[in-house]
Amino acid sequence: MNALVPQTPNNNQPAAGRRTPSVPELYALIDLELGRLTNGKEEFTAYGVTLNLRHANPGLEIVHNDVRDRVHHMMEILHVGPLSSTQSYGSQMRSYPDGDAETYFPILFTVTSTATAVTPAQKQSSAPAPVQPRLLPAPNDRRIVWTTKEEDDQ
Repeated sequence: MNALVPQTPNNNQPAAGRRTPSVPELYALIDLELGRLTNGKEEFTAYGVTLNLRHANPGLEIVHNDVRDRVHHMMEILHVGPLSSTQSYGSQMRSYPDGDAETYFPILFTVTSTATAVTPAQKQSSAPAPVQPRLLPAPNDRRIVWTTKEEDDQ
């Protein structure tokens, strides 16, 4: 039993005072919630999306199986799977008190550069000063290193 919204009582009929959303309406709600979570770079599960939707829409009968299927489908297309152009989210099965669940988490990249810069005073010198790289955290060990064409050719 869900603490936020009671389970559907009989034969998947909506509880009194609630209606079942149409498929396009449900998908729109799910997609908006996924946008909020991914734009905020939050970690989440499909069940967490279901709970958020139930809490935000108490007048709707939100069925977890429908939400779960849509979440997994959209995350595979947009962020995780081979068709993704961004690869901005990873996924992993994790154990929770009520069982295992696919958990989505943001992938952060470390970006560094080996480029060098020459100051006006150094133009006469043969040794350019290195540019200080800006480091970003990368807890998932994804790294991008920019190099010069000469370094790539070596």
